Formats: sequence, C-alpha cells, structure tokens
Amino acid sequence: MMPPTPSSVAQSPFVKGIDLLTTTIQGLQRYLSTGMINSEELVTEYLRRIEADNHQGCELGAVLEVAPWQKLRDEARRLDELRKTGVVLSELHGVPLLIKDSIATDHDLGMETTAGSFALKGSVVPGEATVVANLRRKGAIILGKANLTEFSGITGVSGPEWSGRGGICSSAYVPGGDPSGSSGGSAVGTSAGTTEQPSTDYTQYTQMPFATFQGKKLGVPRRTVFDDTENWKGCFTKDDLNQIEQIFNQAIAKMQVLGAVIEDPADMISLGKISISSFLKDIITNEFRGCFEAYLRTLQHSKVNSLKELIA
Repeated sequence: MMPPTPSSVAQSPFVKGIDLLTTTIQGLQRYLSTGMINSEELVTEYLRRIEADNHQGCELGAVLEVAPWQKLRDEARRLDELRKTGVVLSELHGVPLLIKDSIATDHDLGMETTAGSFALKGSVVPGEATVVANLRRKGAIILGKANLTEFSGITGVSGPEWSGRGGICSSAYVPGGDPSGSSGGSAVGTSAGTTEQPSTDYTQYTQMPFATFQGKKLGVPRRTVFDDTENWKGCFTKDDLNQIEQIFNQAIAKMQVLGAVIEDPADMISLGKISISSFLKDIITNEFRGCFEAYLRTLQHSKVNSLKELIA
C-alpha cells in the first residue's frame, strides 16, 4: 500500500505557481509584496485544501472549524488594501494561520473555543487569548481552529490524537500515523499545506518536504530520553533497529545535501535522570482542577460549571 499523501488538490501547485507545501511565511510575504498573490486569494486556496482533505480525501481531521467565509474575505481584503497603501503591519501581514482549539479566539471571529470537547460547545469566552490578539494586531488572519488531544491530554487517557469534536487526526504522510503530542492538528495542517506555521511546533511529523535546509543547524539526538526505561526495551527486534538506523542516517545525509549543518550526536539526558519530570506532572494535574473551574466561571452559556459536571 502506498503511503497516503494530500490529495491532488493539495499537492498541485497554487494557481500562481506557488507550492504551499514548501513555502514559508517569509516566502509568502515575498509573493504578497510583489503582487504575485493577495491575501484573499491565499485564504481561498487554503480553504480549498482544507475542504479537499480534512473530512474527505485523506480525511486528516486536522481542522475543527474554519471562520465564516464572509469574515475571512472581509479581513483579507482589508489587509490587501492596507498593503496597497504601503502599510505592512508585520511579517505576518495577510498570512492565514490555524490556532489550536485550546487557545481562546474572540467570539466575533465566528468560531468556538472548546479544547475539542462537546462539553464546551456553545460556550462563549470572555475575550481572546493574548497570543491571538497579538497575532491579529500584526496582521495575521485566523483561518480556523486546529484539532488536538481533547483538553490537551490532561485527562490522562492515552491513545491516538483524538477529540470528541474533531475525531481522530492522522498524519498526512505516514500510513495510520499518529501525529502525537496534543497539537497534532496544528502539525498536520502545516505538513499538508493547509496553513503556515502553527502556534506550537514540537509534535511529530511537522516538517514538510523542505526545498532547502540552508542556514539550519540541526541536532541529532541519537540517545533519546527513553533509552534507559524498561518500557522502551524489547519494543524492537535487532533487524528493526538496524532498519531504523539506516533510514535515520539517510535522512540526515539528505538534510546535509540540502544545506543543513548537523550536530551529531546531540544527545538528550536519560528520562531516568530527570527526577523532576513526574513531580512536574503531579503539579500540573493537581493545579488543573482549580484553574479549569476558574476558567469555566468566566464562560457565558457554558453547559458545565465544574470538573464534577464535566466528568458526569
């Protein structure tokens, strides 16, 4: 079976000859500033790609919802008009972005903030998160809300990247691949060419097929944080490990050919030596109840007002 890739709609070059799978925010700004494209065209193309592969096509499940077309078009046109007058608010001016659904967006944008849960559907946040306000002030267009592990994984239920509202989120390039982390929708949305940089970038499979690694310095963690843990031992056969190492080294060589400066090895400390790890997890888990219930009290029209009601 061939690995799934974004459909022909998402793979095909942009109508202006721009490849959204490999371009960067800096690249988009060059295209916008030279008039090769405008923000309205860019928004339209990203929405087309989301329509093609989010719930159909590859069924990536990366995007929970997008802002209403009228609002997106009006904002894109406003930013295009500003650019015509010589006003460019920042490097993000006119660039569409996805925002993780655990980050509050103003209700006026026409989208909800639910952390992926049906329990918070219909609730109204008192205002947008500071990071969203700053992005909008800099001219970014909030295209939609990205799928995530429901409540960012704080429930402690392990499994694939999943939320009640968004369902399972799948890697755009790995057959049945779990994008891992709690920000898989942001990662998959980027790798499939349906948005530019997400608000977080630490999850697996986020790197799209770069045209160049020029100027990038990359560390190779040949020793991982799991090397000394019992649950990691015995997971792979010797043949598995040899194959993984071969593919791993081929990838490193390819990145060097594309201009990367490689630091090899750049080993990480063993998990067994990070004694504070479980301590921090306990703090986060215990503080969640109070912080979450305080947050619920700020919401309007919420169906749940406490953690007890949420669990029930």
